[in-house]
Amino acid sequence: MAPNKDTSLGYRFGMLARLNLFFLNEQLKPLGLSAGQVPCLAELLHSNAPMTQEEISSSLAVDPAATARTVDILIKKGLASRQINPENRRQKLVSATTKARELEKGFFDILRLVEDNFKTGITDQEHQDTLNIMDQMIASARRRKNERQ
Repeated sequence: MAPNKDTSLGYRFGMLARLNLFFLNEQLKPLGLSAGQVPCLAELLHSNAPMTQEEISSSLAVDPAATARTVDILIKKGLASRQINPENRRQKLVSATTKARELEKGFFDILRLVEDNFKTGITDQEHQDTLNIMDQMIASARRRKNERQ
């Protein structure tokens, strides 16, 4: 039997993701960014030290090839740099550039603005409860993923 969209988490996650992409792309256009670059750039901006592409991929639960493509785009835009890890020459370290750091406040302001689209009519407690439940779901899914690898 097909999943019922009235009770399906997947349907709701997909709908939220598509709406989030719409709002992000709309707001990021003036910065020359797209929604697909947000997770990687945010990860680099949150990090105080260079990260390997493997660390970025693992943190975001993204395929390493997709991470490499996104990093390439961010490098072309001058928002990231990649260099060989002096401690392990097979690894590449990725960092946010000065240009990215200059965009940081506006970038995170946009992310907060987009998030506000989803919080209208929701109390602070409901918001916190939703975050807690989603964190539990993410942890559960990560455990299942790790079991399969």
